[in-house]
Amino acid sequence: MEISALYEKANTTLDLAKRLIADQTTPRDVADVLDLCVDNYESLLDDLKDASVAVDDGDFGRLESVVSAAIADVVTCSDAFTESPELESPMVNVDAFLKKLCSNVLAISQMVYM
Repeated sequence: MEISALYEKANTTLDLAKRLIADQTTPRDVADVLDLCVDNYESLLDDLKDASVAVDDGDFGRLESVVSAAIADVVTCSDAFTESPELESPMVNVDAFLKKLCSNVLAISQMVYM
């Protein structure tokens, strides 16, 4: 259930990033960083599909690996803005929430796996 909620939020986040890129009021340098975020959010969605398969297969080791990769996808977007401190990330709150959901999935998988 947590993976499903995370997938929904990640999909919504991807849509938001795409809308911000298309928005004429978004500064070009922010939109350029958001392009990187879009790539990472798409990778996050792929990781979450793999996570669902891992759960179905009962492969909790793989689940942990895939969810760790999902966290890295989100962090990569956040880090891209951190590396350009003059840019304000429009994704800061959403990314924090995604990281929290990923951490929840990871914690649940570790409880089940042990």
